[in-house]
Amino acid sequence: AGCLVGQGMKVPDRSLVVGVPGKIKGKATDEQLWWVEEAPKIYVEMTKKYKELGLE
Repeated sequence: AGCLVGQGMKVPDRSLVVGVPGKIKGKATDEQLWWVEEAPKIYVEMTKKYKELGLE
């Protein structure tokens, strides 16, 4: 979040890019990639549970 990848910047698969402007800092770990994939799903489930409990 908050990273700015410039137009035309080539980013290899599994790269960790940070900052403004974005700079490649290395390879993303399996754990980091897991969070990118799974965190949004977790938030969707939490939203459903809060609504069921009337905690909107």
